[in-house]
Amino acid sequence: MSLAALLAVLVTAMATPVAMADSVESWSYRVDLIWRDHIVKQNTGFSLMATLMIGLLLSLRKRLKWFRISAFASWRLFHVAFGVVSTP
Repeated sequence: MSLAALLAVLVTAMATPVAMADSVESWSYRVDLIWRDHIVKQNTGFSLMATLMIGLLLSLRKRLKWFRISAFASWRLFHVAFGVVSTP
């Protein structure tokens, strides 16, 4: 896994920059909105922050005895779901 991660970093570092969209009619314009439009950037940033904060609930369950709500299997499912959601 470490070698795969190293390979991914090297490929990313040596890749050429992605060209910006030439026209609003191209499919890549929608992707460019993530980088250009401040409202979209704000929404994705707040969504990522919310995902992070909800994911921190897993840590609370381990550290606080009174926070042991629900069964372990439910928390494991919660952990898997947030891992999938937060994967870019």
